[in-house]
Amino acid sequence: AARRGPVKPGGFAVWWNRIDTSGPDPLACIELSRPLDPAKSYADYVLVSPDLGAPPAVSVKGSELCVAGLGFTDRRVTLLKGLPGQGKDVLAANADVDFTFGEKPPFVGFAGEGVILPRQDADGVAIETINVSKLKIEVWRVVDRNLVRKSISAPDPTGEGDWPSDYGDDSAEGEGVEVWKGVVAVRGEAGQRATTVFPLGAVLKEMKPGAYVIKARDASGRGDDDDDSDNTPPAQARRWIVFTDMALSAYEGSQALDVVVRSLQSARTLSGVRVVLMARNGETLAETKSDGQGRVRFDRPLLDGEGAADAKMVMAYGAEGD
Repeated sequence: AARRGPVKPGGFAVWWNRIDTSGPDPLACIELSRPLDPAKSYADYVLVSPDLGAPPAVSVKGSELCVAGLGFTDRRVTLLKGLPGQGKDVLAANADVDFTFGEKPPFVGFAGEGVILPRQDADGVAIETINVSKLKIEVWRVVDRNLVRKSISAPDPTGEGDWPSDYGDDSAEGEGVEVWKGVVAVRGEAGQRATTVFPLGAVLKEMKPGAYVIKARDASGRGDDDDDSDNTPPAQARRWIVFTDMALSAYEGSQALDVVVRSLQSARTLSGVRVVLMARNGETLAETKSDGQGRVRFDRPLLDGEGAADAKMVMAYGAEGD
């Protein structure tokens, strides 16, 4: 039987605490026995020792209060008497909570939030790691017609010991094909963040219309790197990438959808580019070419389909497989 958790105290008081290491910087989180009010300034009721040299970054969700910016240094977080909850709840006395981090857990994530990788000027995809010496990398390609069934996104990294949510609309599974896999060495000092640039363009044998999903996971040998369910899942992350020299700007109005195609390298508009409006089921609703100002227009009735005929995506097909 599962062990009984900490007994929930009566009244408004500290219940339990945890350390969230799913991101590159840890969060010290304290659960209270009753809900908090996110509209209130909780930083005024939090002291951190040793002192951070600046006010603590405090966030609340439900009944949990989390403090960021502590690094991986052992700290004591004190919630001060009078800390308010919802309604008339207030903390009756100071409450000290000690957080011990120990060694930094392995971390794997992608730099930034974007999914567009400029084909001409970018060196590659930047992967950030902490306490990782090797990365196992997979590259999957999803062809253009299948993208209407996917959500091109930048999912959050998965910490060591957690199972990745590699399924659903933002996964390459079911629609994608693995086009490359290998192991990449990471150079960095223990406990410090390292950045490794993965050269996507160098590993692709040919450019085809579509998008890519890059999966990176810790292959240093601490946990499971062969999907053995008896072992601990390693730190890992995945990121959708559109590898192109084109950028689209869309303006939707009452009469039409206007789209402008530009070059990422020069920022100039591109004329003569084939642009397609696609429905949710992958059917082509309309197709045209950009004019001398790089613009195309799709009339309003094309956007008002229902069900499978609903407009889902605009795709532009340029030179060199963009």
